[in-house]
Amino acid sequence: MKNKFINVVLVLAILSILSIVSVSAATTITVISPADGGTIASAIYKFNSTITGYGWVPAGTLLNITYYAKSSLTANSSWSLIGTNNTVNLTTLGKNATVTTLSTVGLEDANNYVINVTYKNATGGNILGEDTSTSVIVDNTKPTAPSALTPTSDTDGTVDFSSTVVGRETISCILYFTGSNPGLSSYAMVHTIGTNTCTYSSLSMPEQTYNWYVTASDETNTTNSATQTTNVDVYGGSAAKIPALLQEPGVQSTGGATLSVTGETITDKIKSNIGIIAVILVVIFVVVIWIKRK
Repeated sequence: MKNKFINVVLVLAILSILSIVSVSAATTITVISPADGGTIASAIYKFNSTITGYGWVPAGTLLNITYYAKSSLTANSSWSLIGTNNTVNLTTLGKNATVTTLSTVGLEDANNYVINVTYKNATGGNILGEDTSTSVIVDNTKPTAPSALTPTSDTDGTVDFSSTVVGRETISCILYFTGSNPGLSSYAMVHTIGTNTCTYSSLSMPEQTYNWYVTASDETNTTNSATQTTNVDVYGGSAAKIPALLQEPGVQSTGGATLSVTGETITDKIKSNIGIIAVILVVIFVVVIWIKRK
């Protein structure tokens, strides 16, 4: 009976110890920088995070601290590895922040990054915990000015605009008109992730000369292109318009491609209304005869 009592006490003691160990082994990982809404504005950035409450570990155990990033606006739309620090000694870390300097050159600029840090026991590969920061801005570059703007002319009134951009520096583009415009002064262009073009297709435009430019944006900075001139000439020049113009009243050719516009003379008006005049004369004649008979 005594032995059973001792055994029960030993079991309870062991369970209590295990319970204490498991509680103390619970870890909390916290990203210090970049914090939510923070900015990474350097190609070499110091990432900062902490680990607390990790409990007892063997002497000399190392940590594997890995940082990842993703942004739905960029080619980094799924988790991309930024880098790893696997030289931190867990037994000497305590509650101190761990600074890990890594290159962010591989990240395209955007304003909605999610940054993740994962802590592992480098010896056994066990995940100790992780944390994330959201709405992080990566602002390492400024967009290069859009170039190769087309078209310079159009002959059907339906214009396809295009410009070349540096894709990894560009999130969006806007087409702006200065002076005359086809209805609006600006239009949002299409920039497909991973491509080096911004386009706006099938814009209906009246015949006229237009001045326009393109603005490239990384959602933090913008850069304008040079101004381009596009001449929309549906009829293909004045010579091609002559046959249509000659159909208009008062327009006549005075030789070659020279036209003159004249007013309508009294004789021209009589000729064009001869039928109406004849009817009026007949009516007057009938009225006169009827009055004389009375």
